[in-house]
Amino acid sequence: MIWTKVVSYLHEIRSGRRETPWLSNSTYAKLNVEILDFDTELYPAHRLKNRGLSGRLHTELSKEQEYWYPWFMVQVASHASLALINIRSSTLVFCVLRMRGGNQAHFYSKQ
Repeated sequence: MIWTKVVSYLHEIRSGRRETPWLSNSTYAKLNVEILDFDTELYPAHRLKNRGLSGRLHTELSKEQEYWYPWFMVQVASHASLALINIRSSTLVFCVLRMRGGNQAHFYSKQ
């Protein structure tokens, strides 16, 4: 599962593993692709934008919890995974820039 890979990746980085996240063969890039592929392959009827949550009552969700509980878990895991690896990667880039004497504005102007 993607979540397990994300947790392993974050643990490796925290343990001192170094990589260049913007390279296409980096673990970061591969995880991004895997998460986005998962979201793309999800049957359209089950995607967040197509579920119409704002119009559903709590009682309706409770009655159909055998569908909604796993659905919410997939949504949370997918979105949290993407957020975690991107926040972590941004932090690493800024730390490297700081160590090299660069600044954030300089980094973004080169992209």
